[in-house]
Amino acid sequence: MSAIRQADFRPLYNPGTGETYEFVEVGRPEERLRMRWSLQHGGRVPEHIHPRAQERFEIESGVVRFWLDGHELIRGPGERLAIPAGVPHRFAHAGSPGQVCGFVELEPGLLMRRFFEAVSGLSREGRSTRHGVPRNPLQLAVFADHFRDDFQTTQPPRALQRLILPPAAALARRLGYEEHYPRYNADRQVCDVVFEAHVSRLTGRPRRRIR
Repeated sequence: MSAIRQADFRPLYNPGTGETYEFVEVGRPEERLRMRWSLQHGGRVPEHIHPRAQERFEIESGVVRFWLDGHELIRGPGERLAIPAGVPHRFAHAGSPGQVCGFVELEPGLLMRRFFEAVSGLSREGRSTRHGVPRNPLQLAVFADHFRDDFQTTQPPRALQRLILPPAAALARRLGYEEHYPRYNADRQVCDVVFEAHVSRLTGRPRRRIR
């Protein structure tokens, strides 16, 4: 399967972390995911790991402060940073004027496209904390359990997460919670289909056919 073009996706804004993502390359799960990325002034992402994927940052403008396993690093325009799989890291806007802009890659991409769609969608709807974490414990459980091979927070301790997440997620699914909802999809055509279905339910007007 060839990579999907950037034009096929809408940008995703995450007000909890201050990030905007726009997918540039989306291939099979074992291939890389590449995004145009920005981080607004005051934006920050809490400590986490990607258990199976390397994450790479390319900074075009602005300055980012990274912490990798407790070690502080600064990256600015023209600089790159590669974070190996499994390394705890967090990052924040370093206070330079304007937003940070650049690219982020994850290789392999795994389910990270769906992760970014879901985490930004929940945040835009006010269903997440200021750190971008789902507020509802059951929504958090099903979300964290589904994406556990892609993204894990370092708090609470991962041993505790492995103990409590599976039964909590099973309960959440029985109650109708999902890790991702169609309205969060970044694919422009799918978004149009979901929007038309919503309008149809509200108005009784038949959906238009998207070719």
